[in-house]
Amino acid sequence: MQRATMSTRSTAARLFSSVCRKPLPPPLPGLLLRQDERVDEEICPGYDSKRLYPARPGEVLANRYQILVKVGWGVSSTVWLARDMRGDESEPESAVALKISNTNNGSAAKEELEIEAHIAGTDPSHRGYPLFRTSLESFEIEGPEGTHLCLTYEPMREPLWLFQRSERRRGN
Repeated sequence: MQRATMSTRSTAARLFSSVCRKPLPPPLPGLLLRQDERVDEEICPGYDSKRLYPARPGEVLANRYQILVKVGWGVSSTVWLARDMRGDESEPESAVALKISNTNNGSAAKEELEIEAHIAGTDPSHRGYPLFRTSLESFEIEGPEGTHLCLTYEPMREPLWLFQRSERRRGN
């Protein structure tokens, strides 16, 4: 079961456009990694696979976002590059970063959404406004072990830590 709620930053055009694109075919079956090899979040202390949403490349969430590849992870969520299937075939396709919270992180994820809504409602002419990225949309999905909050973002060009390091080198 998926319940979608729009964030304050969604535009009217996206609200009224329908999903016109077809999902891409799923990736070819086959093992890319050995199944006994632990990777990414699996090597973190306290890792529990039951808390994660079992996202699969090719899967479509909220009848709109097709998962393509995992691009990040942390203690409280995983981040996936996803294809936004909304829009007409004649329009250029767009991609989003899709952050899927763990089931044990529901209250913190909702608090993050509230903070983002507050930031989105502030004065956009403030010099610090462009430094904060807020979600485009949020929705919930049901996984085998509970509900997961999903937040969609415009994809970034590099991780925040890399941006900060480059800024320190430039003396900013």
